[in-house]
Amino acid sequence: EMTSRTGDSDELNGIPLTTLRRAPFRSPSWLLKRGMDIVVSSLALLVLSPLLVAFLRRDSMSANQVAAVTLGVVVATFFLGRFLDGSLTWPLAPSLAVELGAAIVALGVMPTYATFVAMSIVLGFASASFQSVNTVVVQQATEPAMQGRVMALHQTALFGSTPIGALLMGWVIHVSSPRLPFLLGGITAMFCAAFVF
Repeated sequence: EMTSRTGDSDELNGIPLTTLRRAPFRSPSWLLKRGMDIVVSSLALLVLSPLLVAFLRRDSMSANQVAAVTLGVVVATFFLGRFLDGSLTWPLAPSLAVELGAAIVALGVMPTYATFVAMSIVLGFASASFQSVNTVVVQQATEPAMQGRVMALHQTALFGSTPIGALLMGWVIHVSSPRLPFLLGGITAMFCAAFVF
């Protein structure tokens, strides 16, 4: 016997039945937005790729380091997708911040260029792991109604501060050593991790 209880739920022989709404990613508006994202991203990649190629050709040392970091990011992506589930706990983010800080410090004390490039793989892994888990933890800890605002502030703090830090570290390199910004960045990351534990 089917009994209607509310607009979204029924009851069948004492078993509650709930109507499941269509997932947002199956709606036409989502498909349209996804298509626009792909088109705009592809056009931007095509327009900017000559600049990237010209930069890497001009400086082969930078090309090696970028390639090493990218390799670490790819490995981290597969690792996170394979071994981590959706139940991320808060202590994981500070732990990865310590890992990231240690990788940055190690990068700053590498004795040769070859070891610097090799350590860049570890840096890419640590950076991608921290950013991915940190973003998920922030989303899980935020009320759904406030996620848009909180994530906007999160991305502004993460990426919007880069130009300021780049200028400041450029000055530090000019007056001291190219190794010092790595040491400062790594120690700061580990200090922040210890502060929030």
